This record gives sequence, structure tokens and C-alpha cells, in this order.
Amino acid sequence: MKDIIGQKFNRLTAISPHHISKGRDWHWLFRCECGTEKVIAGISVTLNRTKSCGCFNIESSTKRLNKYSNDTKGEKRPYRAIHYLCNSRFYRIWAGMRSRCEWPKNISYPQYGGNGISVCGGWHTFENFRDDMYESYLKHVELFGEKNTQIDRINGLLGYSQSNCRWATLKEQARNKRNLHKITYKGVTHCISEWAELFGLTTNCLKQRIRRGWSFERATNTLI
Repeated sequence: MKDIIGQKFNRLTAISPHHISKGRDWHWLFRCECGTEKVIAGISVTLNRTKSCGCFNIESSTKRLNKYSNDTKGEKRPYRAIHYLCNSRFYRIWAGMRSRCEWPKNISYPQYGGNGISVCGGWHTFENFRDDMYESYLKHVELFGEKNTQIDRINGLLGYSQSNCRWATLKEQARNKRNLHKITYKGVTHCISEWAELFGLTTNCLKQRIRRGWSFERATNTLI
């Protein structure tokens, strides 16, 4: 392991080795110019594959977005921004959200639009959705990957809006479905799979105990 403490690579400065090794790649704790500290594989940084904590990609995307959304006279031209992102996954998320809430022929419409779930008026325009959610989308993608970044309604009974939406992993989204059996214990609410994970049980074991009429406290505090 080569000592790189104090050395700076692009925006990242090595602080200390972090004892997590995947294969032969040693991980280090780096401090970015923006002040964020993050554990990254040393080889990824030294070979210039990773240049920042993620802020570089956000700034680059913002600059490109501004370039496409303004003409030579400095006037806003929103359709150019749409054209710039129209083939992106972010744009497809917006289009899919509106489709399942507003288009009866969409296979998911009965569970969304047909069930009273709607998209807030401001998000009928893509630019507004982009301004509200694009930066947080890029941050989530940086941490969990694009395929594992889904738009999720915090309250499943309400529609899509900035106050009721977040970016979530597939696992988090699956656990936030309205039809899941949720249990509140000591003021905290989780679905059964989350409670099982917290108490070191399998989901099937906890389900079976509850079906047999066990109290929640007994079900979660009895060892397998």
C-alpha cells in the first residue's frame, strides 16, 4: 500500500487509509475541495477515474444545462434544455410519472391516475421538475448508481410533488408500497421486512409468529 496521505489528486486530498479492501484495491478517506469527506478506492483516484466527491459531475452537468438552456442573447430557451435531456433516464422518469398518472392506456394507470394519484401542476412542465429534482438525482446516482435510483412518494396516499417525493433505492421503494403490512412499535413504523432486519430475524419467521397471534414484543425478542 503506497502512502499517499496529504497528496492531492484533482479535487481530492488523501487524509487516512480506510481499512476496507475489495480485492487488491485499498480504500482511503479523502477530503474534497467542497469540504465533503468520502471513502474511495485509492487506485480510482490516483488514476484520475474519480476526481471529486461527486460535486464535479454536478457542476459540469449544470454548466452544460445552462449552455443549452440559454441562447446567444441570454434569453431562456427551455425547449433546448428538454432536448439536451430528452434521451436521459431522468427525462424518462418524468415522462413515465406523468404517463401512469394521466394516460388511461398506461398499464399502471389503474394503480396511479385511476386511484387518485396525480402530478402537481408545477411538474407538468419538465423544466420545473428538472429545477426541483435534478441536482438531488445526480447526488443519489453518484452514491447508488443510475439503475438503483427511483423516484418515490414519501406518503403513498398523496401525489407527486417536491414535498412528497425523494430519490430511493429499489429496496427502499419496495418497502414503501401502500399495500405493505406496516407495524408501529414504540412510536416507530416499519414494514415487516424492516422490523425483521432490525431484530436479526428472517422476514418469513416474523410473519409466521405474527400470524400465530404472538405479541409483537414476543415475536421480535424470541431467538430463532
